[in-house]
Amino acid sequence: MVKSLLIMAAATTMATGQSLFDKGLKHRCDVIMIGDSNQLFGGHGFDGGYAAALAKRYGLYSTGLHFAGENDGLGAGVGYKCNTLAQGIYSDYIFGKEASDLLLDAPAATKFEPNVTLTLAENEQCDRPIGIRLEHDSPLDVGKTHIFHFKYATYNYGEGIFRPWCRFGDAPYQGQTWSVPISTNNGVNAGNIGAMVVESWDSLRPLEFVLNYNDDRNQTSGPLAFSWMRVETPSHQSGFAVHTMYGSGGKSSTGVAEDLYSQPISVIADYLKSATMLQDESGITIVRIALGLNDRHESRTSINQHFPGDSAAGYIDNITAIKNRIKEAWRILEKPTGQLYFIISLPHPISEPNDAKLKDYEIASQQLVGPNVSVSLQSKLISVTELLANNWYNSQTDHFHLKPEAYNEIAAREIDSVSHY
Repeated sequence: MVKSLLIMAAATTMATGQSLFDKGLKHRCDVIMIGDSNQLFGGHGFDGGYAAALAKRYGLYSTGLHFAGENDGLGAGVGYKCNTLAQGIYSDYIFGKEASDLLLDAPAATKFEPNVTLTLAENEQCDRPIGIRLEHDSPLDVGKTHIFHFKYATYNYGEGIFRPWCRFGDAPYQGQTWSVPISTNNGVNAGNIGAMVVESWDSLRPLEFVLNYNDDRNQTSGPLAFSWMRVETPSHQSGFAVHTMYGSGGKSSTGVAEDLYSQPISVIADYLKSATMLQDESGITIVRIALGLNDRHESRTSINQHFPGDSAAGYIDNITAIKNRIKEAWRILEKPTGQLYFIISLPHPISEPNDAKLKDYEIASQQLVGPNVSVSLQSKLISVTELLANNWYNSQTDHFHLKPEAYNEIAAREIDSVSHY
């Protein structure tokens, strides 16, 4: 296996003698991912690739955060052996808004916000299933007990109502578990986290965890707002969950940094809190930042020091700013700083020899190394020769994106390179 050129400060794993990802052997840990179009490309990308590799090596304890306003099977809920059931119009995901704010500052007729939260105006109904599907061979084990977690908004007006349920995901789609109906009028405008336990049964059929049960007596109706959803296997007390915090096509590190700083820090903190809410006390969070391909043509300057956006100095300035924004939100949550790690992953090779600017970014990236921060060069994990030989580029003319097998392989090698440092 090709090993990456991995630059890591001794303070990350060498001080204790324990490798980074191996924490997932005994504890619940989370990977939070920030990337460009390669993060979610083709309904897979590195979101699916990382989840597949971690499932094989360490197991998964939960899906990542899926969002109710996404496209079916796309967006942040790409996952592995699972996908989002939704009726949104966005395939890119940036990050969510506090559920308590969803309808308070939006026109009543607005259904979809670009933060991929689904909102229903007063008396508006929603018939299409909104939820998460687990495939029959999901590493979350469809035959075991699960907990369906979800975030929703409540209000001080209206007669909004919804009823979560779980059904088999193939014909004849029998229902398995129903929650009691939940009113969204409890007198308080706020965000709430709900949960429904689905007991185990002997079956290897796909499962669908759905927020909105509808029949002759039950009709989902607004005012209502659904934010994120996730499915946990409570008997899995170790392993990983993989979340896409940001995955948007055409974005450079300048664009991502600007987007993160345009949001209130409370929104970013809320995302981190939601993603890590099921960890145990010793679990770690690994934030993977994978950008660079779009930096090569960036005409804007970098976010803080205003270097040219396509320069190596600009790349370093932006990545540092992104990392610091995450650390700022982490401090707000008062979480231990020693349980937050970063992997800065530079792009796969697109030509032989590789693009000159990408090589500049790789050389400069050594400046990013520090306590709990490692750098991985995908060009050292996989070669153009191997990508061509396996037909792993997206097409003969598109070397900027990859096929699912390549995302899986690069993810596995990157995880191995960190684990065996």
